Amino acid sequence: MVIGCESMNILRIASASTDMKMMSVQTEASCRVMKMVLDTAEQASDALMKMIDAAMTGIGQNIDELV
Repeated sequence: MVIGCESMNILRIASASTDMKMMSVQTEASCRVMKMVLDTAEQASDALMKMIDAAMTGIGQNIDELV
């Protein structure tokens, strides 16, 4: 019976090791996707700021002071 217990322990250790590696890979993938999302959001916000600056150009230059 001792041999059977040792074999079960080895299987449990192997399974735990595999599970840990899979979690590590999933975490790495999640971090890479999040980085891509952040980069995209940063690019979008930069473009939005440029659009706002372009829209603000010339505002207030054509004011009718006689009114």
